[in-house]
Amino acid sequence: MQGSKKKETIIRTAISLAIIIVLVMLWSKQSDLAYNVSQQRDILLGRYTVDHTVTLVFATPILLLVLSSVWKKPKVKDAATKKKDAFKTIALTLSIIFALVFVDVAMRIMERQQYAKDGTSYHRIPNQTFNGTHRDLPEAKFSYPKKATGYPDVSYTLTIDGQGFRNPKELVDCDWLVLGDSFAEGSSVSDEHNWPVLLAEARNVKLYNLGMSGGSPVTYLGTLEKFGLKHTPEAVIYLLYEGNDFRDSNFEEHKLEEGRKDTFFDVAFKNSPIRLLIKRSLVNFLAPVGAKRFYEDPACNQPFHPMYPVAWLPIQVPAEDGNFYAFDLKRVLQHFIKEADFRETIACTESLRLLGETKQLCDASGIRLIVV
Repeated sequence: MQGSKKKETIIRTAISLAIIIVLVMLWSKQSDLAYNVSQQRDILLGRYTVDHTVTLVFATPILLLVLSSVWKKPKVKDAATKKKDAFKTIALTLSIIFALVFVDVAMRIMERQQYAKDGTSYHRIPNQTFNGTHRDLPEAKFSYPKKATGYPDVSYTLTIDGQGFRNPKELVDCDWLVLGDSFAEGSSVSDEHNWPVLLAEARNVKLYNLGMSGGSPVTYLGTLEKFGLKHTPEAVIYLLYEGNDFRDSNFEEHKLEEGRKDTFFDVAFKNSPIRLLIKRSLVNFLAPVGAKRFYEDPACNQPFHPMYPVAWLPIQVPAEDGNFYAFDLKRVLQHFIKEADFRETIACTESLRLLGETKQLCDASGIRLIVV
């Protein structure tokens, strides 16, 4: 009996040590801060990515519960009590699942949609007006260690017409038509300051803007076909951005499929408002904690420091007498490619193909195509 107890104690101790080691490893392992900051990702508690934090939030109580149960003396129960306890556990689990499903469905119904998909084209929900303020600050709380003053706040109004595109008023026909992404739609720029509006005023023409944030050559052609041709424009200004318009991810097979439907995983988990609410809550509560951990730390300029790779950002232009600018490093790295290699990418071949189809469509309709 004594040997059995000793053996049981050794097993419990071994399990407890293993759990403690796992917890220490989870909490002590710091995420790659410089890399994630360069990708404009949120850092929580000044140490972890959102995914790492979610792992900690869920794994820690589970492991502590297991640790507690390891040393808890089991109670002797009869068959009836065990059956009753099992019923309680199942009932509680089902109740939680039903409650989550109910809340999830309710949040989806109440959620204000901003975009409507239409095959290979998409647009905003028609007849809406958005007001906001653009602040020249890093999106993530934990950012570059160098504290720099940005541009003043800019208030903006975004007016959406009856078709779901950014135009101050409805047009039956137009002289010129614009296709493009956020640079054409005017991200964080007020209606009266958007360049298509200014161009129309300067040239005294009727211009219809079909630019849409997040667009790419995949959506430009579909948008022209579904929404643009009926306005009978004389010219189409095709705004092609050499950055994210040429990403291979824009041209994945499922994005080219007409009327592609989301998978069950997309609907049930990836697009779940509860999941997104939990993520936003974690960011809102935990991102400010430790956000200033390396502010103005002179050691950041030393190669051994975790923030050394991004310590030079934001950069002042011109030096000593200009404004500070920061940018997504991966967008710069996309340009480090030889022309021959770039021409073989899916992004290049598909963009040129879609641009060619757009040109054919314009030629057939007597429309001049201008690529910017």
